[in-house]
Amino acid sequence: MNITSAQLRQPGFHGEINRPLQRHRLANGQLNLEVTEGSLVEDLEGAARIMQRLRELSVTFSIDDFGTGFSSLSYLRRMPIQVLKIERSFVKSVPDNADDMKLVRSIVSMAHGLELKVVAEGVETERQLLSSVGSDQVQGHVFSPPHAGDSPWAKPRTGASLERPGVESA
Repeated sequence: MNITSAQLRQPGFHGEINRPLQRHRLANGQLNLEVTEGSLVEDLEGAARIMQRLRELSVTFSIDDFGTGFSSLSYLRRMPIQVLKIERSFVKSVPDNADDMKLVRSIVSMAHGLELKVVAEGVETERQLLSSVGSDQVQGHVFSPPHAGDSPWAKPRTGASLERPGVESA
């Protein structure tokens, strides 16, 4: 679920997240909140405190659109995040652009070194899928186009498949 920096800073946000977790009895890690780099850097220390309180409820966090915002590597080790989502602009020219391949591989290697899962966003072709440069998951049109807010469960496109073991759609 995507959240904004304003939501993250709301005084009652912890309770807004805790109530549905309790009501629906979600298991550990079943709720993942996605925040953009920009929303973290506005108040890094405050965001870290709130995120840590939510981690105590077994909420997980993803950094969305990694590489397009502030991109300070220091917050990767200071924030309680579990997933790094590589922004589609880096993925779109994979596997055709050797420099982009190197950059994405480096991001994946760094994230794995920090014990983070990696999602490659914007995977639109079978070629991109098969060369997803070591990401743990992929997300993009190769599986399904975006769905409207009234359609929360994406249905994979007919014929979409994962040929490479260990890679799953996000």
